[in-house]
Amino acid sequence: TPAFAAGSSLQPIVDLETSIIKAKNAMTVGDALSYLRGVPLEEKQFKAPFDAFAAPLSYKDKFKNNNAFLVYYTGGFDGPGRPNIEVATTTELVQQKRNGFRNDAWFFFDEAKAELEFLRQQGYGGNSVSKDAVLSLDKAAEALSSYISLAE
Repeated sequence: TPAFAAGSSLQPIVDLETSIIKAKNAMTVGDALSYLRGVPLEEKQFKAPFDAFAAPLSYKDKFKNNNAFLVYYTGGFDGPGRPNIEVATTTELVQQKRNGFRNDAWFFFDEAKAELEFLRQQGYGGNSVSKDAVLSLDKAAEALSSYISLAE
């Protein structure tokens, strides 16, 4: 099973990383917000390029998702002589790590965005970017970098 969707591209994810790095290095709150202008503000839209890049759910994943109660209470038993259904393959482990990095990137971006918007609304748009916003942007960029390194 491929670890990524056929014909998909990492470019939208690299573009997100570039925008976030530029915002992190911005001199003012206003500049940082302008660099983030192209970054989706809603979680679903932010995660869309990651979902497009990810491999489609396997039959096994769909089964586990739709039958979580059964899988839990049978301890992942999938029949005599068959491996436990809950044992993850290498591809599944990589996808789980990617999903974690994607979720971290969203979380830290959302934190930074809220901080920067608050500062702008309070009239600090011309001031330097706060340490909290820089830290959150740095963590978002780090998560995106880790995601991209797993995809290559």
